[in-house]
Amino acid sequence: MLVLKIENLNLKTPHGSCIDIKLGTSSVTGRKKLDKDRAAIREQKDALTTSPTLGYRLTGYSIKDEQGKSIEKLVKPKNLKTPDGKVLDQAPEAIVKVLKSNGKAIDEQILQQFVKFLEDLLKYFENVNNREIRGSSLYIVVDNISKTYSIRLIDIASMEQYSEID
Repeated sequence: MLVLKIENLNLKTPHGSCIDIKLGTSSVTGRKKLDKDRAAIREQKDALTTSPTLGYRLTGYSIKDEQGKSIEKLVKPKNLKTPDGKVLDQAPEAIVKVLKSNGKAIDEQILQQFVKFLEDLLKYFENVNNREIRGSSLYIVVDNISKTYSIRLIDIASMEQYSEID
């Protein structure tokens, strides 16, 4: 039986800052063959991000202050380059901003829970998962005022058994 659960992760976190990190090495979300022109456009788009080299890219974030007012927002950031021409990974700095939002220091308990979630997710993908999942993101919400937080794997566009795609 297929179960679909819809959550609004921001609903109970009025002071919550959030970040969306797209996972994967390509923006292609299906196994259909693209025509050569469309495939080339996708490859060019991906090459401007950290997706091909790191397997993720920053999609955007919103940072709130102590009153819950949005003080910084970034949506589909322009990809900056390092002096040697590589695409700059903006995600680590953005994650720190979210964790330190509401004018607070990073909460060690929240940080440990995020690390545990990511370690468990990695173990799942290494040892249990038998599907290729495309078009997914990690969505993180941190409300340092109410000490609430969440992290979820979201936006699963498609998935196939590995045996069907090998």
